[in-house]
Amino acid sequence: MLPRQPRPALGEAVASGFELQGGFLRPVIAADGRRGAARPATVALPVHAGGPVRLEDDTSHLSVSFALRGASDAAITTAGGIAIYAGALAGADVLHRVHAEGTEDYIVFEQRPAREEIVYDVDVSRVAGLRLVSNTLEFLDEGGAPRLRVAPPYVMDASGARSEAVLALDGCAFDASPRAPWGRPVTQPAASRCAVRVTWKAAAY
Repeated sequence: MLPRQPRPALGEAVASGFELQGGFLRPVIAADGRRGAARPATVALPVHAGGPVRLEDDTSHLSVSFALRGASDAAITTAGGIAIYAGALAGADVLHRVHAEGTEDYIVFEQRPAREEIVYDVDVSRVAGLRLVSNTLEFLDEGGAPRLRVAPPYVMDASGARSEAVLALDGCAFDASPRAPWGRPVTQPAASRCAVRVTWKAAAY
């Protein structure tokens, strides 16, 4: 019997590089990397880890920005289409894999942190409504259509085993109904900023 092979934590890079525009780094994605994107979006990464990431849905222009709480002013570097903020969160590296529909961000802890939790401060001032269902956070337009979303987070431990993390939202009102969001009132955030918390339990670092 062959030994179980650990799953790679990061998928293959989509961006071929990054360009500095207006104080942010924007990914360079070839046409074949955008082909087939169901929900195309534009991403702008900050030059320093503590700055906000900007994300905009290309169809509706609904947008959010988010910053990792406690991140340092570590400068961005890039390698192989991946953006890296080395040692940006209490010594942990922060990485972004940008693609045609947004960005996947990863935090690499070599040792167990004091708290198995990270927090993002999210600007929702240009969002009509919020919905948190099945460990997924959706940003809705005025008609109730989800335009941007935070996918269910996960953790991968040192052995390559993957398990679910838990997503929570503080400081804003949100819809928690499992019913489809269309055709009913949108739950407005009632605040311009929210805290998105991700907690987990990892067996091995």
